[in-house]
Amino acid sequence: DGKCYITWKPNPDLHPNSADTSVPVCQDDDHDWAFINPLEETVAAAFDNNENNDEKPIQHKYKIHIPLSSLHSIKTSDSKMGWKYLIFVLQDGAVLPALHFHNGGGKEILQFLERYIWLSRSPSDPNCLLIIDHHNALHHSLAQLQIFNEAPSMSRFLKDAYIDTLVGFSRVTKFVWDTFGSANSEEINEEKKIEIDCAPGIAVSSYEPGFEVITCNKLGDEPVVCRIEPLTEIEFTAFFDSQGILCETEKFLEHAFRGGLHHGVRREAWKYLLNYYSFDFNHEMKNNQGRQRTDEYYSIKQQWQLITPAQEKNFKEFRLRKSTVEKDVLRTDRTNEFYKGDNNPNLEKLFNILLTYCFYNFDLGYVQGMSDLVSPILFVMENEADAFWCFVGLMERTGPNFDIDQKSIQKQLTLLYTLIRYTDPEFCDYLDTHDSNNLYFCFRWLLVLFKREFNFEETMLLWEVLWSQKLSKHFLLFVCLAIIKEQKQVIMSNNYGFNEIIKHVNELSLRLDLHNLLKKAEILFIQVKRCKNIPSNIRELTEAPNWLTPFP
Repeated sequence: DGKCYITWKPNPDLHPNSADTSVPVCQDDDHDWAFINPLEETVAAAFDNNENNDEKPIQHKYKIHIPLSSLHSIKTSDSKMGWKYLIFVLQDGAVLPALHFHNGGGKEILQFLERYIWLSRSPSDPNCLLIIDHHNALHHSLAQLQIFNEAPSMSRFLKDAYIDTLVGFSRVTKFVWDTFGSANSEEINEEKKIEIDCAPGIAVSSYEPGFEVITCNKLGDEPVVCRIEPLTEIEFTAFFDSQGILCETEKFLEHAFRGGLHHGVRREAWKYLLNYYSFDFNHEMKNNQGRQRTDEYYSIKQQWQLITPAQEKNFKEFRLRKSTVEKDVLRTDRTNEFYKGDNNPNLEKLFNILLTYCFYNFDLGYVQGMSDLVSPILFVMENEADAFWCFVGLMERTGPNFDIDQKSIQKQLTLLYTLIRYTDPEFCDYLDTHDSNNLYFCFRWLLVLFKREFNFEETMLLWEVLWSQKLSKHFLLFVCLAIIKEQKQVIMSNNYGFNEIIKHVNELSLRLDLHNLLKKAEILFIQVKRCKNIPSNIRELTEAPNWLTPFP
């Protein structure tokens, strides 16, 4: 019937007095438990032919039979005890007798159960594991990542996101498990297997149109890359001709990528990076653009400013968005001097920009996380209208990240998984077997462009590197990959699972070396790009973009 059950019964080898003669399908000599093969013995036969025991928990002296869906939590023994025990607590409050593991095996049975349920350690009781419903798993993981501040906004953002996201991974995960987890290699239909000649150490197999599984890859030698000092005002001025046209575009983008920009350059330079100015604009065209954009901004802003209290009372969506923006503004970068203190006029500017964007983009409106993107832009521009249009330029690239269907985030996570599989199959296998191949621990990185991982100055530098799109519009994924590979040893040596990885990633905030990571990301990019006959979906990540094309 598609349901899963926990069935606990005596092992005849360990309990010779038991009349039960069932045969276990797998058993470790060091453990005093075994899994029973449901295909060889029906549950009814195992429990005295009780016809109704499929629908309700059954407890005998040595036998337990409960639907997995009825489980509420699992209590575990203190680590100081000489052996482990597990106590199953059901949804209705019933507590089953403790199951003791004198010879080990408790850890293994929990790992086995995690194939079917999500376990999360209770914040109030370290010896209690809570069962998280699958439909709330993404919600739970994002809550741990501390992306959102309030449940209502998170609910709006995550509507059907769990199912949609898993669809993005279903082909990868199901195929890998079906092929390598349950089938023998000789059983694979050789007629459907297409071997592709690649660089030494690479083997790529394709079993269905448009789908590639990378099983092994050895990257070449590490290239030498360098970082330089930020672009100064004198250097930036030299890129313009007498008419005010930024004619040295390539040099400008190269320097933005290699070293970022001096703060005194940012107000003008970010307008190019965020599509406020075109590179062929002269002095007059930039002045005209400024006046036109300012008038347009205040025209849009006036639309919500003219809403009367009576109208607002009957405009639920407006009230909701306005309230969310107000709350988020009051908690955005308040330790930064630019936003410190009560009645700070910059907070009002931040509020105005975000609420005006709701009227500029009715379909998307405001989603928590947007304030993190606006804050540095307003800090640089100071002018409200200029900051708004630069934010619009950024949202043209990253806006899809905030869509309810989450297709953009799904695509990026899928591409990142493919990159990990290609460059480090060992760690990818580890993530597969530790319920972490969904890469939800990277979600916050992608959503707010590492805004929570670095300090204010580092964030602006990183954004300049990404906005330059010098190597690829997907360079953000290589930054993610660099962090993942840097943290690989810690994660694997500690045998971190889903929850532990998320906790570990959270604790990396403000502890990462940005300059070192940017060098590693570029090295990885070059190594992957050098590989011969790489799969098409990875090749696309290394292609030089047409400048200022939208992010995926």
